[in-house]
Amino acid sequence: MIPLSKLLEKPPRPYNLNPEIHITVPCFVHEVQQLYFMPVSGLYHCRADGIQLFSLLTSETLETTTDHHSPSRYLLARTWDPRLSYDSSQVYHTTIMLLRQRLKNPFFAILLERCNDGLFRRVSSNKRIVAELELFPQQTYGVRFLHLR
Repeated sequence: MIPLSKLLEKPPRPYNLNPEIHITVPCFVHEVQQLYFMPVSGLYHCRADGIQLFSLLTSETLETTTDHHSPSRYLLARTWDPRLSYDSSQVYHTTIMLLRQRLKNPFFAILLERCNDGLFRRVSSNKRIVAELELFPQQTYGVRFLHLR
């Protein structure tokens, strides 16, 4: 994981393509703690670590969970955007305070499912997932590199 302070020194590339036909993406990662289906609305409601409750609509059948403590099958990910590390003129690097402020804004997220081979698969959704931090995470918040199919 790359901590926030290091992100400003040397921001990661948005993605890397690998010869094995998968992509490595730097992401801020939030473990899904609860995922349950509401039959009346046809929506899944999801709570991820440090993220406000949100809903998503998908044609896929997802494995529901309400167990906060076991490792989840799903991750909510915010992909790294290089624009987070620059000011509006795109010339000067931002300060850590400005980066933290930008990370507090609502963002587009992707729901990822762990696969048996250690890679992650993106769960399709009918609309963009808009997520928002509940509280800014502890000092351990940073970017992880995830291998996607």
